[in-house]
Amino acid sequence: KFSYKKIEELSYVTFYFEGSIDESFSTFNVKPHQNKGVKIDFAKVTSINSIGIRNWISWVSSSPGISFTFLNCPVCVVEQINNVKGFIPENSVIESFFVPYYSEHTGEEKHELYKINKDFQPGKTPVVKPIKDSTGKNMDLDVYPQKYFKFLLKGV
Repeated sequence: KFSYKKIEELSYVTFYFEGSIDESFSTFNVKPHQNKGVKIDFAKVTSINSIGIRNWISWVSSSPGISFTFLNCPVCVVEQINNVKGFIPENSVIESFFVPYYSEHTGEEKHELYKINKDFQPGKTPVVKPIKDSTGKNMDLDVYPQKYFKFLLKGV
């Protein structure tokens, strides 16, 4: 089930989303203040379904002129950014997102946070970070980089 916490700052409001963006997201009818930017932290989002996508797009498109910044985007959100037109409004900024890694050797999975201007630049495919498993061996990306990092090249 979807829930959120809202924190108002002077020039922006931050929403901390938690759970699944699904049919329960329709209860999220908060309208951002026109003079404030909106930051959305997806760190605790676990999944998103088709009804959630429809409700999400309806919400972001009902807020024209709002400046959106997205933080801690999990794999499920990055997949929607890449595949669903209008999921992210134009002129939005993605400050950070998770990249999945897998170890053939141990079976471990890790999600590594990539941050803007540190690990990636908008408009460029990032250099893949070397991540080690518990035995010290390099882990592999658990996605196709040309597909997963596509949103960075779109100028979102």
